[in-house]
Amino acid sequence: MAWEGAFGVVPKEADGCVLSGAFVVYEVDRKRVDIDFLDFFFKVSSNWQKIGSRSSGTNVRRQSLHPEQFEKVEVLLPSLKEQQRIAERLREVVAKIDEARALRNDARSETHALLESSLSKAILSTRSKFVTLETVCEQITDGEHATPDRVLARAIPLATAKNVRDGYLDFRITDFVSDETAEKCWRRCRPQHDDVLMICVGATIGRLCRLEQPPKIVLVRSVALLRPDQRVIEPRFLENVLRSSGLQSQIWAGVKQAAQPCLYINRMKQLVIPLPTIGEQRRIVERLLRLQEKLKNIATIQLETSAGLDALMPSILDKALKGTL
Repeated sequence: MAWEGAFGVVPKEADGCVLSGAFVVYEVDRKRVDIDFLDFFFKVSSNWQKIGSRSSGTNVRRQSLHPEQFEKVEVLLPSLKEQQRIAERLREVVAKIDEARALRNDARSETHALLESSLSKAILSTRSKFVTLETVCEQITDGEHATPDRVLARAIPLATAKNVRDGYLDFRITDFVSDETAEKCWRRCRPQHDDVLMICVGATIGRLCRLEQPPKIVLVRSVALLRPDQRVIEPRFLENVLRSSGLQSQIWAGVKQAAQPCLYINRMKQLVIPLPTIGEQRRIVERLLRLQEKLKNIATIQLETSAGLDALMPSILDKALKGTL
């Protein structure tokens, strides 16, 4: 895997470990080479790409770099003192970049905490009564228990736990069922606009999304469908409440731990949620939407910052190893 950068200095925690025959180990001459300098050298993509290009083999994924080819590679090697200076400078830069990344992650956590706090404050500021989930839903059920027959042709997507993301459906990787199979499955439940889908089996129990449009999909047992009674509860309010830390704690408290964790439908129906008046729910949702838009803008800036940091490191490494930093 030299062609995709599989070079590295052995860390302390791997001291004394055994390697497979796919790896070659070299002991560094510390009188000529600084270990950290060498480690940084192999982090520069242009360096490992140049070396990896000597790999051979008919299958791209199984190309290998023969030790003889590797040992013929010529590299520019500064004096040991200069290597140590460069490595020290790079350690300082890496520490600053890591600090910037940590601050970015803290900011992301704070924005999520702000949204959670705003929801809690909004609900507490109203005269909310507390009711069970089944009293505010027209239907609560899980998907098809018997595994539907798949078809190769693109037909009706099969929604499993892997397809339910936090706030949206992702069908980049999915199976399909025929129209005939879908019609049979829809007798149990047929997702529609404003239904809330929530994972009820596996490690991601509680992850959910609200359907923005009536998609033609078939649910399996790992995904539950909650259809809000819109006379008493606003679908977007229900979505936000279920996503809150209080309800997530309730959800996991009701999970039956086994080889595969499961939140049974009967237990799901008994989850207790706050229920302000429908008018107050809509006001809370509007406030949350405004806040979410602001947080979305912050997240966009954070992603741009992250991309900038990721692009910065290769440039710094390249300059440093050329002695221009």
